[in-house]
Amino acid sequence: MAAAPIFLFALIAGVVIVGLIFSIIAGQKRREALAQLAARLGLTFSPGNDSWLAGQFGFLDKLAQGSNRYAYNVLRGIFQGHEVLVFDYHYETYSTDSKSRR
Repeated sequence: MAAAPIFLFALIAGVVIVGLIFSIIAGQKRREALAQLAARLGLTFSPGNDSWLAGQFGFLDKLAQGSNRYAYNVLRGIFQGHEVLVFDYHYETYSTDSKSRR
């Protein structure tokens, strides 16, 4: 009977690890696809975190919320005579309980 909790823990840990691996692979494929799209459209692509860019859109209510805000997977340039700026956006929020604990 003592082996059941260990097996359950190992099973859950295995599922989490497989999920993380698939998430990493999916993110890598997305970055590769965005880089190819940017090249095809004549845009530049920057996959890294850009806190400065995220701050430029603070006037938009939803982009001013939370903390640890940054843009990533940024595509920018001129497309068909128009300035283009496309990015993924990250931010974090948290709540506290009655004792001000996160």
